[in-house]
Amino acid sequence: MKQSERNAKINDAAADGGTGGVKSAERALDILELLSLQDEPVGVSDVARRLGHPKSSISLLLNTLEARGYVLAEHGRRFRLNPIYRSEERSWVGGSYAQLLRVAVPLMRKLVETVGESSMLGLLTPDFETQYISKIITSKELRCDPEIGVLRPAVLTSAGLVLLAFQPHAAIEKFLLRATMPKAADGKPITAARLIEQLDAIKRDGYAYNRSVLMDGASGLAAPIFGPDGNAIAAVNIVAPSPRFDQNRDHIRDEVVSVARTITRLITPGVSARP
Repeated sequence: MKQSERNAKINDAAADGGTGGVKSAERALDILELLSLQDEPVGVSDVARRLGHPKSSISLLLNTLEARGYVLAEHGRRFRLNPIYRSEERSWVGGSYAQLLRVAVPLMRKLVETVGESSMLGLLTPDFETQYISKIITSKELRCDPEIGVLRPAVLTSAGLVLLAFQPHAAIEKFLLRATMPKAADGKPITAARLIEQLDAIKRDGYAYNRSVLMDGASGLAAPIFGPDGNAIAAVNIVAPSPRFDQNRDHIRDEVVSVARTITRLITPGVSARP
């Protein structure tokens, strides 16, 4: 290899963080892991926003993944994972999402059987929205069944609130500086001062509860799941019609907190469930 070619490779690696292309590989895997969780096609801008990466980089990587057959593009340049990689026989997409789902979903099923209400597994996006990545729905005729692909303001969901509460202080400050506070379902405004008090209480109690905030007549309670760095990486919740939830609230709280601690212990051995 000529010296000029060596220099070019070194410069390319430096431009990509000095890792010889690792950053691009990580972003490609981030895309595959994200798409593996989506039931509907996702646009370039949405992928970039959810992952917190530049749109230009995401667009180029999606084009490459499409050319290699890993993702499919539909009308309007919306992408989805090639169905052959979603089947049980070829479920190869790994990473932190897959590990989380493998551990959490069976425990969520038991949780739903125990309390008789629906359970969701949620993440916090870079834009401070709640993204549900899995759900187990109760068989009761009157039930809560939120859509997986819809992003919701974190402050309107129990999962989003508990994830916010257990973020580093810098992340919470960033959110408060950027946030446009939505109104609750009852029309009451959510002020920064009220939210700070609420987040302090959530961190103290170890769970978040809300009633008729996102949807009138529905209640939710969520507990945090912690990663290796001690920060909350996901939340598990129970959502139910408020009258039924109120009758069973203490039992729901105890079961949700217990399941969240078990998931934390299984995915991050040695990490405390409550730093």
